[in-house]
Amino acid sequence: MSTSSKMILKESIPRFDAKKWNYFSKDRAEILVSGLVYNWLEINDSKSPFSAEAFLSLFLEKRETLFEKINGKLSVIIVLENEIIAFRDQWGEGPLVFYSGNQFADSMENGISLVDKNLELNPVALKSFMMYGFIPAPLTIVQGLSLIPAGHILRMNKNGDVLTHIFDYKEFKSEIISVSKEEALEEYGRLLKQSINRRIGKNETVGALLSGGYDSGGNIAVLREVFSGEIKSYSIGFKDNPFSELPYAKLMAEKFGADHHEYLMDQPDVEFLPDAIRAFGQPFAESGFMLNNAAMRMVKDENLPVVIGGDGNDQLFGTTGKELALQHILRKSGFVLFQKMFKALSSNNLFEKDNILYKIRFHNFKILNAMMPDNFGFNQSMLDGLFKLKNVGVHPVFLETPKSYSDFTELHNLHNLYLDIRHSINEVILNKASRLSSYYGVNLAFTYLDKDIYNYIKKLPLDLRLAGSVKDLAKARGVTKLLHKQFTKPKLPTDVTSRKKQGGFSPLEIFFKDVTYRNRIYSYITKSDFVSKWMNKDALKGFIDSFEISMNSNGYWFWYKQLKSNQMISLLIMVLWWDIFVNKKSFQRLSEYLNS
Repeated sequence: MSTSSKMILKESIPRFDAKKWNYFSKDRAEILVSGLVYNWLEINDSKSPFSAEAFLSLFLEKRETLFEKINGKLSVIIVLENEIIAFRDQWGEGPLVFYSGNQFADSMENGISLVDKNLELNPVALKSFMMYGFIPAPLTIVQGLSLIPAGHILRMNKNGDVLTHIFDYKEFKSEIISVSKEEALEEYGRLLKQSINRRIGKNETVGALLSGGYDSGGNIAVLREVFSGEIKSYSIGFKDNPFSELPYAKLMAEKFGADHHEYLMDQPDVEFLPDAIRAFGQPFAESGFMLNNAAMRMVKDENLPVVIGGDGNDQLFGTTGKELALQHILRKSGFVLFQKMFKALSSNNLFEKDNILYKIRFHNFKILNAMMPDNFGFNQSMLDGLFKLKNVGVHPVFLETPKSYSDFTELHNLHNLYLDIRHSINEVILNKASRLSSYYGVNLAFTYLDKDIYNYIKKLPLDLRLAGSVKDLAKARGVTKLLHKQFTKPKLPTDVTSRKKQGGFSPLEIFFKDVTYRNRIYSYITKSDFVSKWMNKDALKGFIDSFEISMNSNGYWFWYKQLKSNQMISLLIMVLWWDIFVNKKSFQRLSEYLNS
């Protein structure tokens, strides 16, 4: 492969946001780069300011080892004489990079233009979205269009295209240190202060997202220890929610002297769904994304130099829950064979009602599939009836998770890397937060996902990350994020630290509570040409009828209605995505699409 005769990136510039990307070329080398590198002066011996030219010079000196040292949000494409090299940061905070052949784009709309004449959906990607709410890179919803995954290097040369994940399991568990709790607390505090300082710089005003829990609480507590300027805090709640965390967020804002702002979400917020779909590019339906969308709309006009958030800290320490512990126990006892039999027997419509059978099937599936992403969308039997996706295989990324382990510590570590980090952080949590913040022009910084914090936590012994035996975890009596909670608890109001955890989910049914609005949604979905091409209309009518019954019922189990609402919003998102990116409709609000 020779690229010297063609300025590939210069010709690609129209497919990139000029406000976010910097271009430079010299001596038959080209670079497009976008983002922030928090440790730039530490890794750049020349101490020259960050720029496309400076990055290209440093890359030519250090080559791919440079990417391993990047601490920040960054995407970069470099064209050399006989090779193209592209990279996205470890967490995927930097802009998306789509590619087809040796052509690149930073948005779905411009990516589609690379394959526009042969536009077809990727059935494996569609299945992934409808089941799990996201599509892991490199696959995209569009056949023939790929996406560079977080933490990966893409190399293109005469031998073909190769994607390499820098941060593999060997690197993740290369070293476990011996350290006392006191030493670990001190070092963790130092690293968190360093991370916050890196992100806030010398600004006089800093924004902070507050949820009322340990992560956002730790952020604002440590922020106040290193920063004497103005703090503006922002919290999102839900109208008529008896379990609101807003009072706890307000308590923390008062304690740390923040100018506090609140917003209550309600059904009208679903009107902003088209904005979120454009921000993501890919179909995406994780239950909390509407909350993130509201938060970014809330702060976008504040013109804050930086807003800090607590995303990813749960996953960094490991979200080992009772399902993983139960899977371990049941595997050792051999009972897993009965679980698999029950799964097979329960894959039918008798188990789709809001009753005890549905609840048992749900928990059995969660335990059996503890090493898979949460399935809050359609299950396989529903997909077989609703969609024309028969004989469509499993997304290849889901097959990468190891199936064997030596003990519970190794199981926890595998779950931590493959589920918590690669799926939850990279594909879900940081994807939704980064894409929405970028869309609304907000510099959102994730303090816990600093590279130095990551490198320290992954070395900690399990008993500093997690408290409780496997049996304790199976009974939901364990303590996750142990070191962080012990570090943060003395700093927060006791009303915050003594309360029972309520969970951070978004009650999706509020977006469907008006019957007239629901009927408009049903009509819009049913008439869509996406449905005509990819779905079975009789089965769709049955699903809509079932959903309507659930919305008019008090119900047996809260999560039944939540899961059904998640399925409906996933279907609505897919139809809207089709209208926006395939039919190229450019309305601003959901109602305009419903009326079209």
